[in-house]
Amino acid sequence: MVQQQRGLRVGWNEERLPPAEETVGRGCQRGLADFRETSRVRVAPNMGQLTQVHARMPHPIGEIDVQLVKRGGKLTANVELPAGITGEFEWAGAKKPLASGKNHSAF
Repeated sequence: MVQQQRGLRVGWNEERLPPAEETVGRGCQRGLADFRETSRVRVAPNMGQLTQVHARMPHPIGEIDVQLVKRGGKLTANVELPAGITGEFEWAGAKKPLASGKNHSAF
């Protein structure tokens, strides 16, 4: 799934897990059949003329928070990922890994 919001593009891979069956009362019912486990994201901003971006993106496991500031051709990025999520940040051909929690990068 990929979503774009005012110069910020965040994407993640979705993997379907097999249906989980659980016994409830008189028989079997499906439970959590559509639960999606996603563990990696890619943040690749295209800010155009913008000098600042603050965006929040919903994710199946939690919220992704991105704050970007561009000054003098340099970019400062603060990205916060939910627990269990990792990924990469890409800017002008350079890539940096993202870990769960708070990440700070300067390009």
